[in-house]
Amino acid sequence: MDELTRLNEAQFEGKLNLESVGVSGHSFGGYTALAVGGAKFDFETLERNCNSTIGNLNAALLVQCRGLKLDQRKDYDFRDSRIKAIFVSNPVNAAIFGRKGLSNITIPIFISAGSYDPATPFIFEQGRTFPFLNSENTYLQLQEGQAHIDFSMLDAGISDLIETVGNLTLPTSDLLDAYTHSMTLAFFEVHLNGQENYQDYLNARYSQYMSEGQEFKAHLITKASVPELKIKYETFSNENRNLIIDQ
Repeated sequence: MDELTRLNEAQFEGKLNLESVGVSGHSFGGYTALAVGGAKFDFETLERNCNSTIGNLNAALLVQCRGLKLDQRKDYDFRDSRIKAIFVSNPVNAAIFGRKGLSNITIPIFISAGSYDPATPFIFEQGRTFPFLNSENTYLQLQEGQAHIDFSMLDAGISDLIETVGNLTLPTSDLLDAYTHSMTLAFFEVHLNGQENYQDYLNARYSQYMSEGQEFKAHLITKASVPELKIKYETFSNENRNLIIDQ
């Protein structure tokens, strides 16, 4: 963004609004987007998660726990005030930020997740941390069958291997792209460009409409549903205390 600011007048005729920027990131890039959006490291939560005997159930800890190798455990602050909205897909976030770190995000945020994601499992990462967000404009979308990446684009015969697994089907990349792209457009139009007419798309009813006739659905909740989500998650935690690390 600093470089674009430098080039704005010379190459873009001053058309770039670099004081109101939207950032999008996937997976570890989702962590980056959260960090520049205001989330801060929580070393206490990170250490507690990384020292847990159940940590091997969450593959996302493989990258998060590397934070414990930093020479200094200080108050790292990567926030850039020019960023006004963030859209993240399958973000790595739960252990390295925790409740304390994520509560520093005050700008609009949209989190997209997948029910088949083995790399950043929904129950340990996005679903677990969504209630920690303090922003008034928060959204959480769960895409059924989304598995972190598009396996059809991978080499090494992984697609062929998946086809050998009985009773396993995956949604098409076109369907998942439609779920993601529609939300990305609506979110940034509302929270960057002030186009309130796009707000109608950022609700559960529109997700239901998009999912009509589809085997794999998309589900969307907002901040208004956080109390109910907390109750559901607390119930799950109480029933699976061997799987969940309290924050």
